[in-house]
Amino acid sequence: MMQIPKAIYLDRLRTMDIVLDPGHVDISQADLRIKSLTAGLRILVTETQTEGVNVEAGSTPGVLALRPQDGKLTKARFQIPYKSEGDLAELLVRLELVYTTSYGVFTYVTTPSVMVSLPLAVNVQDLFRKNAYVLCTSSSSCSSFYVARANKFV
Repeated sequence: MMQIPKAIYLDRLRTMDIVLDPGHVDISQADLRIKSLTAGLRILVTETQTEGVNVEAGSTPGVLALRPQDGKLTKARFQIPYKSEGDLAELLVRLELVYTTSYGVFTYVTTPSVMVSLPLAVNVQDLFRKNAYVLCTSSSSCSSFYVARANKFV
């Protein structure tokens, strides 16, 4: 299942969250391949952060080799950063999971999508005085996202 992240940081790369929940299936190892189906989307698989599973370097570029921490794969979360050439409203990817159980090797393929347009409104006001220039900005979220703002000036 693919999700939008719980928090969006304006000073970091945007990410997509993929949650893998095998349920009652005893998976001993798996390989996850992620392919972009959205034009202009570049997925940075090498910078993936994981919870609940060990990731080894795959033999093929763009493949995450998943190895369970205690011999059995349980619920795992992947936070995968991405870059885009323009503003995207929706991400569409192809997930291919090749997994091994005691019954053999199986493949699961899905094409999830998620809306990623940033629900943010920004208001900027410039005030010119004789001896001063004042810049007033305000930002607000249009939905239930938590928006973290960096206080960096370049």
